[in-house]
Amino acid sequence: STQYADVPLSFFMAASLGCLWLGSRFKGRDGLWMLAGVAAGLAAWTKDEGLPFVVFVLGVTVWRFGTGDVVKVAAGAAPGLLALLVLK
Repeated sequence: STQYADVPLSFFMAASLGCLWLGSRFKGRDGLWMLAGVAAGLAAWTKDEGLPFVVFVLGVTVWRFGTGDVVKVAAGAAPGLLALLVLK
């Protein structure tokens, strides 16, 4: 009960993976790729364990879907990562 940050972290991780899955199923929905990046960026901003998750999400996106989609995910993750850089 003292680890309150784990709940939003797990939500952001699940939302990111879910948006990646939906983005792969429904072609032409670029917003899902960016939303996956936003959720991954917020996971990094929430807790230190979220930063390796962003690297994992970007790596899986390159490996599975190609470089065109990783640009969309990275653009979505940029605000969360920028906030992480400013605050830490």
